[in-house]
Amino acid sequence: MLKKTGLFCALFGAVQLSANVYSACDVVVTEDVCIDATLNTVEKGEIKAVWEKGNDSLTLRGDRVVWGYFYANPNDVSWGSKSNPDVFVKVWVDISGRIDVNFFHVSVPDVKVISSHKKSTDASSSTIITTKRYAKHSYSITNTATGSRISQTNQIFLTPQIKTVSPTANPKSQIISTQGVQIGSLIQTVEKGAVEGVWNLGGEGATSRGDRVSWGFFSANPNDVSWGIQGNPEVFVKIWYDAPSKRTDVNFFHVSAPDIDTFSGGSSQNYEQQSTLKEPIPNQARYSRHEYFNLIK
Repeated sequence: MLKKTGLFCALFGAVQLSANVYSACDVVVTEDVCIDATLNTVEKGEIKAVWEKGNDSLTLRGDRVVWGYFYANPNDVSWGSKSNPDVFVKVWVDISGRIDVNFFHVSVPDVKVISSHKKSTDASSSTIITTKRYAKHSYSITNTATGSRISQTNQIFLTPQIKTVSPTANPKSQIISTQGVQIGSLIQTVEKGAVEGVWNLGGEGATSRGDRVSWGFFSANPNDVSWGIQGNPEVFVKIWYDAPSKRTDVNFFHVSAPDIDTFSGGSSQNYEQQSTLKEPIPNQARYSRHEYFNLIK
């Protein structure tokens, strides 16, 4: 598992906020913003998701990145597990002061996500589903002669699953041995063109019926670009092996700005599929799934 950084523990980890500041959500991700998620399950209807923080770090220029994920409580549903993310979250605090709260649906049930800023009067709420996997809540504060004013936007994007193509490149691969697959990525940067993504394994697990899940993310190498740090995910990856059908789904979720080429294949072969993920302006392909059968015997 990734080790969590204690860099911001003293500054941000012990923030105490009164209940009337954030009446809409419980999880404090920065000193200004809170979030929450509710899963609409077949088994029990709406259940409150559990938050797992991944990291809290700064880029070289001073932007702050907080990421983590929500998962279903195993006491509520059989597929609920800390090793099985349902919603990835990336909070970007820009050096300009703007805060972007990005939610990425990585599961099957509909998920209601909420965020709130301590200066806002209304919370932002979105329902993300398999065809609209990405929601973005933004907050910015403008100082005027009469005081400060907060503006907020709440966007949800269509997420078409883009077609895969035969690989046109061969970046360094990462073998996920428990799934029998290899994966890789190329980040198309302004500074240096295509650079290889650095793989960070988040966790692995299995369900009682034999399904397997692995997840993690690619980040940019700080030796390549100034915004490249381990604490700044560029592409989240969730690999799900469905035991009854013997199908393996390799799911890529774009969580950055530049175009990113993603690759996968069986672990004993060369890459077999490639897809290019883009920032959704407007509603471009931010999600891709590569499917395989019988990789696990």
